[in-house]
Amino acid sequence: MRRCFHFLLCFVGLALAGCQTTPDPMLPEITFQHLPPIKLNVARIEVVDGVKEPLAAPHVGHRFPTPPRTGLHTWARDRLQAAGTAGVARFVIIDADVTENRLKLKKGLKGAFTDEQSHRYDAKVSARLEVTGVANLRMAEARAGAERSQTIAESATVNQRERLWFDMVDGLMGDFNAAMEANIRKHLSLVLK
Repeated sequence: MRRCFHFLLCFVGLALAGCQTTPDPMLPEITFQHLPPIKLNVARIEVVDGVKEPLAAPHVGHRFPTPPRTGLHTWARDRLQAAGTAGVARFVIIDADVTENRLKLKKGLKGAFTDEQSHRYDAKVSARLEVTGVANLRMAEARAGAERSQTIAESATVNQRERLWFDMVDGLMGDFNAAMEANIRKHLSLVLK
């Protein structure tokens, strides 16, 4: 009897372990190393991150494979390069957040046979680049932001959800990169090298 009980426990444990989905370890790191650095005529680059990231619902950015906040830090590290002898460029993170919103699902028989979009994710990032202490320039700045929204089906697996989150932040940071680079060239042309 005892052997049968142990066998049954082992069988149930293996069955449950087989049902679990592990997070996708194959997601790459989001970087900007493939792009040329933006060389600024300053002595140093500083990243200022004063954003308090909420860790409670509906805020879910901290659960993403690459949180938007991490994406902004990576962007500053990979794209901004100090190439001068005086002055400071401060990359100030203003916002980096993702919220999860439950969508209304159909009820009854029709709802039971429909794979609907169950959640919507709204992501946003914004930052500014301030330059001070450069000759003939008191202070100048460039700002940029980006937003993306995406829905997901109620049948999505953990791996599908994490892939969607990754793709969402990858696209969000691509949008931010394009906007910030354009604004730096427009508003900070005097400090570009």
